Amino acid sequence: MKKINLLKILLIINCSLLIVNCASDGECRQTATVSLGVEFYKTEFDIAQEQFVSRPYFDTFTIFGLGNDSLLVNDTTIREIRLSLKQLSTQTTYIFERKHLAPDTITFFYENENNFISLECGILIFHRIIDVENTFYNIDSVVVTNNFIADDRAKNIRIYFKDR
Repeated sequence: MKKINLLKILLIINCSLLIVNCASDGECRQTATVSLGVEFYKTEFDIAQEQFVSRPYFDTFTIFGLGNDSLLVNDTTIREIRLSLKQLSTQTTYIFERKHLAPDTITFFYENENNFISLECGILIFHRIIDVENTFYNIDSVVVTNNFIADDRAKNIRIYFKDR
């Protein structure tokens, strides 16, 4: 009888430890990601205001990273997107395709900053955008609104598309 109770207690302790370890691992994964917030805009002439105004822009995109197999968006209508930057590099390039138009590329150049989270979770890599280069087939300009990428909520980049 004592062996059965002892086995039950050991089993409960092991299950408790397993649950705690899984929970802390999930918390690590949630806090250990940062991504670049990108918004799409178009500048148009507003006849009523008699001036150019910038408005949020929706379009159907296919977006993928150059040099990897990641297809982020496939023929989907969006107004904004979150993009990951390569953690072991200082530049990442994405290709933006729209129907019947030449594809544009955007290359982000950045510095990486290691931030210690905890022994269990390790480090979190923040990024600071230094420069952005892009093609101008359909993109008018790319504006950095917040160059420090330290979470997965902030908006960092505005891409302005040409009026077609």
